Amino acid sequence: MGDAAEWARICAEFQEILRDANRFGLRARLTRLVERTRSGTRALADWRVLLADLERLRAAEESGGSRNGDSGRPWKSWTAAAETVDHVCPGGVCDRSAARVLGRAPTCDLLAAAMRPNG
Repeated sequence: MGDAAEWARICAEFQEILRDANRFGLRARLTRLVERTRSGTRALADWRVLLADLERLRAAEESGGSRNGDSGRPWKSWTAAAETVDHVCPGGVCDRSAARVLGRAPTCDLLAAAMRPNG
């Protein structure tokens, strides 16, 4: 996976990352990393470490059992439903693309900005 694809993953999964950082007591660490990213520091190596830690914590939590008999997600990603991709990363950092929702430009929670029109 290239850097742009990794940034796209972080952006697309940001709300899940935020939720899990809260759940596992890593909110302060995430906040510092988000602040560095928003200020222009592209600390992808630090993001990789955080994501690996979150994955390890999720796996440890799930090892005691599974929900609904399946540890996988039974639903599609929210990006799977998009039919017309017309917006891209506002900072030009990742390769994430998204469609307008109810006429509004999608937002990048990571960079705290509206995604920019493609083209």
